[in-house]
This record gives sequence, C-alpha cells and structure tokens, in this order.
Amino acid sequence: MEDSVHELAITGENPPTKYIYTDSINPSQDPSIPLPLLEIPVIDFNRLTTPSDGTKPELERLRSALSSSLDDDDSAFLNAVREGGSISARFNFYPPCPTPDRALGLKPHSDGTVITYLLQDGEVEGLQVLKDEQWFRVPIVPDALVLHVGDHLEVILIK
Repeated sequence: MEDSVHELAITGENPPTKYIYTDSINPSQDPSIPLPLLEIPVIDFNRLTTPSDGTKPELERLRSALSSSLDDDDSAFLNAVREGGSISARFNFYPPCPTPDRALGLKPHSDGTVITYLLQDGEVEGLQVLKDEQWFRVPIVPDALVLHVGDHLEVILIK
C-alpha cells in the first residue's frame, strides 16, 4: 500500500515518481498536470523542520521588542513565551485565486495562539482586522512581518 501524501511530507524519503517534478519536464505542456498545481512552490520539508542556529536568537529579539512595546514591566509576556521552551511554526501558501468571484475566504476568527508571525505574499491581499465593529484591510508591506496578537497573549496581559 502506498504512503499518504502527508506521510511522504513528514519523512521526505522515496516519494513516488508522480510527486517528483524535474527540470526536464515542461509542466505547462503536460496535460496530465492540472494547471492550478503549476503555481505550488517546491518546498524542502527537512529545511522547515530542522531548527537553524539563527531561529532562536531572532525570535528572542522579536519577543523582547514586543515586550518593550507592551510596557510589560513584570515580564509576564516574556515569561509566558519562554515557559514551553519550544518553537513551532505553521507555513501557509495562498496563491492568487483563479475565480475570486466564487471564493468565500475564511470566516471572522481570532488566533488561538500567543503570537503569529506572518510574512505576506506580495500579490495576495485579503487580510483584514476588526476594529470598532468595522473591517479594515491590512496593506501589504513588502519584506515586513505582520505580528498577530493571539487570544493567549491577551489573556497573559490582562492584569
């Protein structure tokens, strides 16, 4: 029995040839490859799951900067984000929708995290925030990180 795509993504070992794209294949001229799949980027899962030496110091700098901007004198924020001692990441890719008039998007929600670091795509808009019962579009700022304050951070900072 063949492994599921999820299992293949975790191990990254011996994927079936149907999941391998080589430079010798021109996907735009291969009718067996659906056109929407041509835009999916190639991702090395080992690089995503292997912590780099620069990850923790960079996250610590972001955490410290956020703590300073929150005027967090008792360091409740820093203590809360250091307690677990682990770093997790979620990577999403939202390509431009081929039929935007038929897309529904996500329902309004809050992030159930402490903080989310988002690197926006240069083309795909759609992120909005709710303030005073009105929705506002978040503009795309090239090469900038958007920091989402999650539900857990709000709970941590309520004194």
